[in-house]
Amino acid sequence: MEPLVTCTKCSTNVPVKDLRADKTGRGWVCIACYNRQHNKISHQDILQKPQTVKKQEPPEVPQNKEPRKISSYKCVGCKYKFESSVNALDKQCPYCSRLGTIEKVQSASEILSSIRDMPHY
Repeated sequence: MEPLVTCTKCSTNVPVKDLRADKTGRGWVCIACYNRQHNKISHQDILQKPQTVKKQEPPEVPQNKEPRKISSYKCVGCKYKFESSVNALDKQCPYCSRLGTIEKVQSASEILSSIRDMPHY
């Protein structure tokens, strides 16, 4: 026999498997009181009403804007590394606020392309 516990809302004795935490998290309520607290519809209502799912289309991206190129930068003063879509070489470090200590960090593809451009001896 399954133990019965009293619902803190309606004082009905219900099996432990039918208890849920109430909205405040301080007590235990039966499924009916839980659904009333959370404005839930019953299981039978879900089975009776077919749900239509509206397909959401992705937002349109304006055609005239090109994607921003994000570059990596490093502060020579504090060694902080960050990425920015704006040319940050003449800006201050976002971490230590020093001016003139930012240098661009080359990506792997930039390093490889500079090696390809080197003269072969």
